[in-house]
Amino acid sequence: SIALWLAAPSRQLDRYLTISDVLVGAVELPVAQHDQHTQRRVGSVLMRLGWRKTEKKSGVDGKSGSRMWERPVS
Repeated sequence: SIALWLAAPSRQLDRYLTISDVLVGAVELPVAQHDQHTQRRVGSVLMRLGWRKTEKKSGVDGKSGSRMWERPVS
């Protein structure tokens, strides 16, 4: 399950992750099979677990970013 995968000691240091991280790591779904429906289902699970959708800025311009999910503060 996604909750167990997120709770694993190896994941505890991850403050941010992507839907793709979860689909590949927890669900073991190949990237070629990541569709919008599946991504939304994972997003719903992350929301129920307290994760928050955010956009993490990167790049030299400080404007470009990627959609990430931030771990809830315990």
